[in-house]
This record gives sequence, C-alpha cells and structure tokens, in this order.
Amino acid sequence: MIGIRFEEGEYRPYFMCDKCGGYITKQEPGVMCWPMDLDDTDKSKPNAVGMGYVAHKGECHRSYELEFRSEGDVPGWSELSEATEHLKLNSSS
Repeated sequence: MIGIRFEEGEYRPYFMCDKCGGYITKQEPGVMCWPMDLDDTDKSKPNAVGMGYVAHKGECHRSYELEFRSEGDVPGWSELSEATEHLKLNSSS
C-alpha cells in the first residue's frame, strides 16, 4: 500500500507491506509482487492479472508466492525501486 504521512513538517509518501502491515524501509526493503495466469492459447507466455501487492522482501514476499501458486498462478515480482520506476514511466504518457 502507498500512503502519505505528515513528518517533520512535510507530507511524505511511504510504502506499507500489504501482508504484515509494517513499513517498508531501507532496513526492511520491499518488492512488488503479483499473480500471473498462463495464457490459455500459449502455455509458455505468462500474463499478469489482477492486483499487485507491496511486500517485505523475504518472508512476506514468499508468503504471497505460496498463495499465488496454491491458486494455480505463477508468481511475478520486482524490486520495489524498479517497480516504482516503471510506474513513473507509464504514468507520464
């Protein structure tokens, strides 16, 4: 989740783990993860579907991967810093 908090006289954005609710920090970095279905026509090409989740890298991220696999999906993920760059590029067009 992305939020805004008032800190040291300024409004600042922050990331919070969708799995455990803790803050994503330099000490506890995060990833963006999402479930992917295998395309019905070409089983070798995964397609991203549904919601993306922010999670701590490690236990929270692995928990999402297990959840996605249990539902028959392929887990996709990206470092949070990389995912935010893609969001920035995609939102500028």
